[in-house]
Amino acid sequence: MSTKDSVRLKAKNALLKLMARAARLWLKQSVTGFGKRFAWERLCCTYLLWRELGFIAKTRFGFRVRARINEFQEGRLFFFGFWEPSVTSQFRRLLAEGDVLIDVGANLGYFTLLGSRRVGPGGHVFAVEPGHRNRGRLEGNIALNAFDNVSVLPCGAWNEPGEATLQTGASGSGTATLGEITEDVIREERVELAALDDLIPSEMDARVRLIKIDAEGAEYRAVEGMKRILANAPRLCVICEINPAQCRKLGGSAEELFRLLGEFGLVPSVRIGNDVSPAAFFNPAWDATEPIAEAPTESAYVLFVKEEPKGSD
Repeated sequence: MSTKDSVRLKAKNALLKLMARAARLWLKQSVTGFGKRFAWERLCCTYLLWRELGFIAKTRFGFRVRARINEFQEGRLFFFGFWEPSVTSQFRRLLAEGDVLIDVGANLGYFTLLGSRRVGPGGHVFAVEPGHRNRGRLEGNIALNAFDNVSVLPCGAWNEPGEATLQTGASGSGTATLGEITEDVIREERVELAALDDLIPSEMDARVRLIKIDAEGAEYRAVEGMKRILANAPRLCVICEINPAQCRKLGGSAEELFRLLGEFGLVPSVRIGNDVSPAAFFNPAWDATEPIAEAPTESAYVLFVKEEPKGSD
């Protein structure tokens, strides 16, 4: 590339970044759904979302992430400052200073960082992420925020030690699974597997307030590997994305998962809304929940809450 071409490319990227920041400001300041939709469709979708532009995005909760706007989740984080509003709301409601969070399937770290801010210096977060690429971005985002209450566990949560192949689909890093995927595979890697009971110190058990599981089908096997923690955490809640089809491929089922959690007093409380369409960010439903009693037949986020033992005061 000639010097002239290089200068032109830099000028073009600078203009595009300026346009992206203007679109973000428009999306944040507009008071109407029409105004936000116009900015999204006419600016973001037409000129920006398909370009590999990188930013440091500040979320509305104060922490920052490195974001490439052509990536699905990261684009939402840059333009709107949050991700999965109803799940986010549950994190903020449940976690407090001094609590312990276990984030299974931490990805780039949005919920890890959100939890880190909530639990503060007296609390701790264990971020479980098997993928080398995702884990590198997770560790980078932790360092970017200078959070020192997070431990990254470089493995997939399972019921015993081992190895497996992690596949990532064309739709992005959030599709990474230990099972089979139905879309084009863009990356495969061998990863370590471990039971969380073997990695998390037992003295932390009683302080574990929340376990978030987003394991793309490995949720049943992950829960099998944390029975000690489930038994010893009296105030425990679990937010689990249940993927029935992938769960069956990995030797479990949504029904077995409900039964196993029930053995430790964890009962289904609500199904948490998980709409990530553009409209869900224009006017976010922070508390989109509905009661649930039986295992879902399609992918869903479910909140499980530990019941008080019968006969307790």
